[in-house]
Amino acid sequence: LKGFTKIHLEQGANTIAEIKVDLLRATSYWDEREDCWRSEAGEYTVLVGTSSRCGFLEQSFTVEKSTTWRGLRG
Repeated sequence: LKGFTKIHLEQGANTIAEIKVDLLRATSYWDEREDCWRSEAGEYTVLVGTSSRCGFLEQSFTVEKSTTWRGLRG
């Protein structure tokens, strides 16, 4: 889970939900050998749904360059 929002709508209403995701942090993992955060280049897929059991909307994005970083800021 990298982000969420809760929206209340009246029956029959619709709206657009916007969830901002920090792509560097969303694609990073801790590399114990290098002692730093690492974001690998490649294609990633975002899944959006109402629960983990429902059908998802999918959108892919590409990270062009691998990156390493330390601390709280990239």
